Parts: sequence; C-alpha cells; structure tokens
Amino acid sequence: MHQDHTLTAEEKRYVLAAVCIIAYTISLLMMGASWWKAPAIALMFAMLFLAGWGERWIARGALMLLVAGSMVWLGVLPPPTQWQPMATTVVASFTRG
Repeated sequence: MHQDHTLTAEEKRYVLAAVCIIAYTISLLMMGASWWKAPAIALMFAMLFLAGWGERWIARGALMLLVAGSMVWLGVLPPPTQWQPMATTVVASFTRG
C-alpha cells in the first residue's frame, strides 16, 4: 500500500535550511571565499533561518547569491576583488562630466 507523506512545517524549515546551507556554500565558493569561510557563513545563515530571523530574506538572499556566484563562475561578471576598483572608475567617470 502506498502511503503519501507530506512534510510538516518544521520538517519543511529543516529542508529549507539545508538548501540554504548548500546554496550559500556553493555560491560563496564560486565567488572566491575560502574553503572554511563559505560553510561557516552558510551555517550561520541556516541557524538564523531556523531561529526564525528573516526567513524570507535569507532564502531570497541564497538564491540571489547563487545567481551572482554562477555569473562570476561563468565569467559574465568579474571576480568580487575587481568590483571595488570598477565601481570607483564608474563613479569617477560620472563625476567628471
């Protein structure tokens, strides 16, 4: 006999926290974070998620960071170390007229 199993609200939160850990870790690694900082930051966000602090923002942030990390990994965006000099150049070009 086939039994349908639906996740409870608490089980869904744990699954989403695990997905956030994976998404944050992968995206931070793609953006150049060290091998230990990426999972440490991801774990911190997962604990905040499970504590109920900004669940929606943390989940959305994981998606946006994954998109940005993928774009860096694919070469569409430069690495984050080059963002500040590029931003300074853009701002300087606008202020010159």
